[in-house]
Amino acid sequence: MDSWISQARHNPARPAPPIQALDAPIEKGTKFAFQCFLGFSVIVFIAPQYFVPGLEAIGIGKIFMFLALFSYVKFAFSQGRLSFVKGSELKILACFLLLSLISASFSVWPGGSVQFFLDYAWKDGAVFFLVANLLTSGERARKFCWAFVLFAAVNSFMGLKNWSSGNMMGGSTNRIEGGFAGLASNPNDLGLLLDMSLPLVWYAYQTAKTAVTRYMALLTIIVAAGTVIITFSRGAFVGLLVVAGLAVWKLGKGKRIQIFVLIAVLLPVMLVVLPGGYSDRITSIFYSDMDDGSRDERIKLMEVGVASMIENPLGVGLGMNILSSVDSGTGWHVIHNAYLQVGVELGIVGFSLYLLLIWKTYQGLTSIEQSPVRSVADLAFAIRLSLIAFAVVGLFAPVAFNFYFFYLGGMAVALKTFTSAPKRPDEIQQVTLDQNGAARAKA
Repeated sequence: MDSWISQARHNPARPAPPIQALDAPIEKGTKFAFQCFLGFSVIVFIAPQYFVPGLEAIGIGKIFMFLALFSYVKFAFSQGRLSFVKGSELKILACFLLLSLISASFSVWPGGSVQFFLDYAWKDGAVFFLVANLLTSGERARKFCWAFVLFAAVNSFMGLKNWSSGNMMGGSTNRIEGGFAGLASNPNDLGLLLDMSLPLVWYAYQTAKTAVTRYMALLTIIVAAGTVIITFSRGAFVGLLVVAGLAVWKLGKGKRIQIFVLIAVLLPVMLVVLPGGYSDRITSIFYSDMDDGSRDERIKLMEVGVASMIENPLGVGLGMNILSSVDSGTGWHVIHNAYLQVGVELGIVGFSLYLLLIWKTYQGLTSIEQSPVRSVADLAFAIRLSLIAFAVVGLFAPVAFNFYFFYLGGMAVALKTFTSAPKRPDEIQQVTLDQNGAARAKA
């Protein structure tokens, strides 16, 4: 408490707090929009419409999205503003979406680019915008992370079920089918979804309020990590290693050497219990003679992508990177790199905006990890780790316009917004309690 009082004494008087500081009115006014958006997220990540008769026919996902947007916009205009978040991320996003739409004017297939914008790009923007504005508090963000526990658990279960039943992709002996949802429908997408979800599930585990929910989150972490392995996705494996390594480095402070020694001892055991052929699959990242040809094909597509960016600095049009591949003679294949995907389609400007958007959402999270409020610091670390997981796996997957990043980016912006708002008395009291608890634990 003394630190807060001292800080207040040294700060000059400020004007009345901005509207985002009014957490209670905003949370009450956006409650219905948040619930509708949760419903939309269930449709996106689990796709219950595929096994519940009637849901797909009525377009349940579009209904939830419309209700979330309409309810939020209605409340926001009643408060005299459309967005409650601060920062430049939404401005960069708006420029990126505007460029995506303008790209239809110089696209190799203008009608296809417009259709791609209507099918994907504007929804990406809506998701980012809604997440950034609807996660108005730590408690609401915690609930959102528990939604990802559900998404990870369901999709992991489906992956394990496919593995145990031998339900593999056509022509493959070790690549499982994914879930019903488009964001988990193939093993690469399933691996990415689980990689980015793992830090959020860990945060749910850290903030679980009962032993039962705590064990549920822990079990989901274990099962999700195992499912990443059986996807045989090389990109997801690299993402899993990065997530696990950074988590060990951060959480194992003071015991890092012992932990890495333990991992080194257990590694031979882990290799023995891995699925047959998995070590060859991972080794093929470095040796093409151990691969089925997909490695060389993807490298060739990336080379073609770089050449296309040089030849077409404005891009070939939103969603048209596959036509660029056809023109280059590499066939009907998309570039398996999210960054080159954007660069080929939207040119150097779009490439720069995309990288800037990712960087700006990431920027500032490390400093929030120093917060004296443990739950806030843990949430910042979880979101930062999830963003890193996407950034790494995105090097190997054509997922630039899928929802993955736009959910995480919105969460990062929301966290920076509600942590920068003026502290309420109950928050100051929580800081004091956390500091006292930390001091007792240290003693």
